[in-house]
Amino acid sequence: MPFTLDPGQLLDAIPTPVYYKDAEGSILDCNEAYARLFRRQREEVIGRSAHELYPAPLAELHEEADRRLLKQGGHVQYEVSMEIAGGELRHFLVHKHLYHHQPAGEALIVGTLFDITQQKEIERRLAYEASHDQLTGLINRHQMQQELERIHARGLRYGEPYTLVLVDLDHFKIINDNYGHQAGDRILVAFARIARQLVRETDTVARWGGEEFLFLLENTDALHATGFAERLRARIEATPIDIGEQEVHITISGGVASFPEDADSVSDLLTVADNTLFEAKRGGRNRIVFPTKDSSGIFTIGTQLNRALEQGRLVPAYQPIVDLATREIMAEEALARIRTGEDQTLLDAETFIQAANDLQLAHRIDHHIISNTLDRCVTQQRAGVRRKYFVNMSADLLRHPELTRAIIEQASRAWNDCEVLPLDERPVVIEITEREFLGNVEAATEILRPLIDFGLEIAIDDFGSGYSSFQYLADLPVSYLKIEGSLIQRCRHEPKVQRIIRAIQDIATDLDLITIAEHIEDEATADLLTELGIDWGQGYLFGRATFDPIPDPD
Repeated sequence: MPFTLDPGQLLDAIPTPVYYKDAEGSILDCNEAYARLFRRQREEVIGRSAHELYPAPLAELHEEADRRLLKQGGHVQYEVSMEIAGGELRHFLVHKHLYHHQPAGEALIVGTLFDITQQKEIERRLAYEASHDQLTGLINRHQMQQELERIHARGLRYGEPYTLVLVDLDHFKIINDNYGHQAGDRILVAFARIARQLVRETDTVARWGGEEFLFLLENTDALHATGFAERLRARIEATPIDIGEQEVHITISGGVASFPEDADSVSDLLTVADNTLFEAKRGGRNRIVFPTKDSSGIFTIGTQLNRALEQGRLVPAYQPIVDLATREIMAEEALARIRTGEDQTLLDAETFIQAANDLQLAHRIDHHIISNTLDRCVTQQRAGVRRKYFVNMSADLLRHPELTRAIIEQASRAWNDCEVLPLDERPVVIEITEREFLGNVEAATEILRPLIDFGLEIAIDDFGSGYSSFQYLADLPVSYLKIEGSLIQRCRHEPKVQRIIRAIQDIATDLDLITIAEHIEDEATADLLTELGIDWGQGYLFGRATFDPIPDPD
C-alpha cells in the first residue's frame, strides 16, 4: 500500500517538535512544539529554510544532513544544542527520514527533535564526578595523569618546558586528630580555593591524594615555578582558615621538578617532585625545595641568574618605609628583582635567592643592587629628596673584600660628586640578617669593619625571627631594628606577640635605635604598632616595591 502523509492529523498528535520540508529545504509544515523553539507562530515558520531559522553553524549542519539524505536515502541522526525561549540552552537528538510522497514521488524530509537535555546533564555530571575530586572540586589524580601525558607529549614535540609543584599540607593528621575530619575537610576546601586564585588559566591543579596537591605549570621553567610556589606558601601561611568556632593557621611544604632539566619522563618528574617534597618536610616544613645539586634544576636557575645579570634584567625595586606617626616616607629598601618578558613583570627574590646562595652567586646580586642604589641615592639627593636607602648585604658579599672596597670607592666618588650632600652624611644603611652570622658575631664585626669605618649605618633585619642574638646589639653599632614580618602579621590577634613587640621597642628606645615593622598590610595593624611605639613601618599598606623601567638590551 503506498505511503500517504496527512499533515494535519500527524503533526497535531505529536508533542515532540516535528516538521517536514521539500527537497529544496523549505518547510512545508510543522507542529506548534517546533515553532515554539524559534519563538514564532506555526504560520511564521512554514516556507522558511534552515538559514532563516538557525544560526549559521547549525543551519549548515542541517543542510549537510539533508544533502546526505537526498543522495543516500534512509535516515540520519545527530545531536544539536540551541537556545529556546527564555535563552535556555537545550540539547536535541535530531532524527531525519527521507520519504517519497505519492503519487508525484516528491522527496520529503521529515525531521523530529527529541529533547535529550536531561540525559546530557546526567552524562556531564557523571563525567565530572569521574574526573574531579568531590570535596575540593579540583581534578583528581586520574584526570591529572591524562593532563600530564598530554602536556609532556607537547613538550617533547615542541620543546616547551613545564614544571610540577607537589604540595603537602603540614601536620594535617594532627589537625584531623585534634579538630576532627570536618575541620580537615574545611581546610582542604580552603586550600583549593586559594590555589585556584593563584594559578593561571593555563595551569592545572589536582588533588593528588589525601592532603597532597599537584600543580602542573605549562610553559614554565624552574625559576618561575619556584616563585609561584613561594607565593602560594606565603599566602597559605598568612591566611587564617575558619574551621567553625575558631580559625587556624596552616603551612605547606612543596617540591619542584621541571621538564626537561630535571627529568625527561612523567614518571621520573613525579619522582623528583616527590623527593624534593620529602626534603622540604625533612628540612623543617613550611618551605619549598627544588632539586639539589645532584640534579640540574639548581644550575638552571643559576644560568638564568647569570643571564639576567648580563642582560641588565636584575634590578632593584624600591619599597617605601614610612614614619608610622606622620606617614612621611623616611627611607626606601632596595629589593632584588628579575624582570621577565616585554611587560617587565618582576620575580621576587624568593624565587632565586636560595639558588643564588647555594651557587655562591649572592655576592654578585648584592653588589649589583647596592651599586644601582648608590646611583639612585645621588640622583634623588640632587632632586631634593632626602631619605635613607636600605640595602641587603649577605655574608657571601662580605666574604669578597674586593667588592666591599669597590662599594666604598663608588660611594666616595658619588658623595664627592654630589654637591648637595654633606660629606659626613651617609644615607645608605646596610641590612644584615641575624641568621647569616649566627654564632659568629666577632667574624661579622670584622668583615663589616670597613663599611662601619666608612660611616654606613647598620640595620638588623628579621629581628625576632628565632635567631635573635642580643650580642649583635652589644658589639655592633646598630642603628635600626627591623622586626620580623610574621610577628607583625600576628600582633593584632595575639596579645603575647604584642608584648614581645613592646619589649623589643623598649630595648630599642633604651639603646637609641629606630624600630621598623615589616609586612604591614592594613590600617588596623599600623595603628596598633603606632600605639606600641614602633617608629617606622614598611609593607603593602604603604606601597609595593617598584622599579624604574629599563629598556631591554638590543
